[in-house]
Amino acid sequence: MTTRIENEEIEELKSFWNSYGKPIFIGVLLAIAIVSVWKFWENHQIANKVKEAQNYQLLIFAMSQPLDKVNEADVISIADQLQKANPDSYYAQYAKFYLAKLAVSQNKLDDAAKALKAVLDKPADAALGELSRERLVRVLLAQNKLDEAFALLQAPVEKEFVTTREELKGDVLLKQSKIDQAREAYRAALAAAEADKLGNQLIIKLKLNNLAQEDIK
Repeated sequence: MTTRIENEEIEELKSFWNSYGKPIFIGVLLAIAIVSVWKFWENHQIANKVKEAQNYQLLIFAMSQPLDKVNEADVISIADQLQKANPDSYYAQYAKFYLAKLAVSQNKLDDAAKALKAVLDKPADAALGELSRERLVRVLLAQNKLDEAFALLQAPVEKEFVTTREELKGDVLLKQSKIDQAREAYRAALAAAEADKLGNQLIIKLKLNNLAQEDIK
C-alpha cells in the first residue's frame, strides 16, 4: 500500500515537473539574471559617483592656485570628464562655474558666457539657476551687452534672490545712463536687504550715494 502511494506521488511529481518544471527553471534563471544585472548596475553607479567626487576634488585643488598659476589644460580636462559623466549633475555644473571664473580671469568673456549659459539653460536647482544668471549678467555687463543683460533680469525671481537681482538691475540701468530707474532698483535692493538682514546693505547704500553725487554735478 505504501509503495503504491509512493509510486503515485512520484508519478504526480513527474507530471508536475513535465508541465511546470521548465517554466519554473527559466523563471529562476531570469530572477538570478535580473538580480545580477541590478547588482552590477548598482555597483557601476556607485563607482561612477565615487569617480565624479574624486574628479571634483581634483578640480577644486587645481583651482585653489592663484588664477594666473592655474593649469588651464588640467581644469578643462577634469571639467570635461565631469560633463561627460553626467552633464546635469551638481559636479558638472559647478565645474562650469570654475571654467567661467578661469575664462574671466583671462578676459575670455565669450567662453565665460558660454559656460554660464549652459548652466542657466538647465540648472540642477533654482539656486544654481539664479547664480548662473547673476554671473552671466556680470559678464554681459563687462561686454557692454546691456540689453541682453537687462533681459535676463526680467525672469521671475524667488524672494531670497531679490536683493541681488535688483542691485544688478541698478548696475545695468546705471550703465545705460538711466539714473532715475537705477535709483529705484537700488532702493528696491536695499529694502529687500534690510528686510532679510543681509550684509551687503553698505554696498547698495554707497551706490545710492554715488547717484546722489551724480545729481549734484
